[in-house]
Amino acid sequence: MKLRLIHTLFLLCIYLGINAQQNICNHTYHIGDKIERQQATFKHFDQKGEGAIWDLTDINLSDNVSWLTITSNPQDEHGLIINGLNTRYFCHQNETGTYLDGYENNQSKISYKLTDLIAPPNFVQNSMTTGYFNGYAIYSESIYSRIYGTYECQVDGLGTMLLPSGDTITGVTRVHIQKHTGQQYLKNIEHAKALRLLVDSVNIYTHDSIIQHLAVDSNLVETNIYKWYAQGESYPIYETLDSHVKGNNIGFKVAYYYSPQSLKDNEYEKSGDISQRERAKATSNGRPSISRHVFSNGTFIDYSVNVTSDGNVNVVMFCSSRAKIDCNIHTIDGMMVCQQSFKESSKKTYNICLPLSSHSHGIYILYISVNGQQFSEKFIYK
Repeated sequence: MKLRLIHTLFLLCIYLGINAQQNICNHTYHIGDKIERQQATFKHFDQKGEGAIWDLTDINLSDNVSWLTITSNPQDEHGLIINGLNTRYFCHQNETGTYLDGYENNQSKISYKLTDLIAPPNFVQNSMTTGYFNGYAIYSESIYSRIYGTYECQVDGLGTMLLPSGDTITGVTRVHIQKHTGQQYLKNIEHAKALRLLVDSVNIYTHDSIIQHLAVDSNLVETNIYKWYAQGESYPIYETLDSHVKGNNIGFKVAYYYSPQSLKDNEYEKSGDISQRERAKATSNGRPSISRHVFSNGTFIDYSVNVTSDGNVNVVMFCSSRAKIDCNIHTIDGMMVCQQSFKESSKKTYNICLPLSSHSHGIYILYISVNGQQFSEKFIYK
């Protein structure tokens, strides 16, 4: 029984390596990302809400460095593979979030039918995303089980982080993911094909049956994952995982630190190979693509962003309803460098010019607020 509990905790704990979210409205991973991280002292923070302060000046960082890299999935044109800690994680992305389809290493293979949420579609303060997951696991090519559970993801903090270096970062967002996971070991299953058939076709778990099984599972595992993100970053500065069997002292804790410099280096390395859409926004060559963003109240904007060679950020925007508009640009460190505001009116089309010529070249974040609802997008000033 203890071995089974350890297996359950193991599959949850390596999951920490690929939980990543972005402090801009539309979360995405990017092929070519390469992120450095260090194992760090585990530290729990009760502070949440706006104005929180999270102090990391007293944590210790391991000398051992690991890497997360993002590659394409040759078996799925819409999928990605996240490589880390000798494990490959298979993911897909759409407008509702980023999802884990499964992962594998030399000891285990996990596959989901109902996929597990990695990242919500946006980082709106106090927003919450809930759901269910269901799949199967194979350990050492001989131990078969089905896994199932629920997740709840909430953006619960916005504040300041004090780094181990002594530097301070403002505008940091905290995300809390709580998972409850159950696992059934299947003694009568003799090979992987029979396991897949059982989970995918013969005995399919619905949302209701997952809840029913969790309610009677004596080895239910609760996992709490916290992540802190600087403005505009796809990966957290600091993340912690605390996983334990409910009502039992068997558990696991781990924490990782991603240096802000490593995150910046990743962005600059990608800047030479950005997509055609990003390149149109980053230069004056060609006509910028038109993008659409839909807010939770149904209001939408169509917009284009073009950064000219003389340092002007030109935003052309159409808004579907009466609105108060605010546009501002921040450095990757969170400092605002320019701003324009428009009083509430029935005006639908806006031509906005934000000057950057007096600032250095690099990566910036454009924030657009419509009636108090905000989203943001990175761009490159070359």
